[in-house]
Amino acid sequence: MYIPREFQIQGHADLIEMLRRYPFSTLTSYSQGVLSASHVPLLYQDAPEPHLVGHLARANPHWETLDGTEVLVTFLGPDAYITPQWYGEDFSVPTWNYLAVHVRGTCEVVENMEGTVPIIQDLLGRFESGASASWAAKLAQDPYQKMLAEIVGIRIRIESMEGKAKLGQNRSKSSREGAIAGLRNSGGAGSDLVADLMEKTLDRNEPHGE
Repeated sequence: MYIPREFQIQGHADLIEMLRRYPFSTLTSYSQGVLSASHVPLLYQDAPEPHLVGHLARANPHWETLDGTEVLVTFLGPDAYITPQWYGEDFSVPTWNYLAVHVRGTCEVVENMEGTVPIIQDLLGRFESGASASWAAKLAQDPYQKMLAEIVGIRIRIESMEGKAKLGQNRSKSSREGAIAGLRNSGGAGSDLVADLMEKTLDRNEPHGE
């Protein structure tokens, strides 16, 4: 991913926070001359080593070429269009502000029920907000066992991560303030979120190429 210096997410903790806050991802791999992509939520875990876990439908042929394969996982945060009219400066051009993290790693496919169930339990524990205890007990019962047979787990050992926060840091403070005000008034999806993120960068003024 092309990342100018001022847009680089520097802290490892910030990258992990991004993975946890925006877990829906695009999983991409190349195998046997075929480029494949699947859209799937992936959960970041620290132990025993940094990795991502999730699952794919068994009917999705993508999983059949994933075991032992190097993959690229892309996580996207909020994004918004920025019109040059908001900058209040001459000779400006439109752009798009956004957050993105790329994770590279090696994928392991988990086909057996003993390995798949803990992955599902971890996902439920993350997304069900305390309701996972009742779900966990039911996973051993029908019809959940039949449903679990229709998926395969995946575990991705993380080898590298890089993140980009393109939030106008290459522009003047007044330009960013104008863009923030424009976003607040636009009502577009994600506009307020991008405006919030841009406000956190207002003290940074590092004009540089985009």
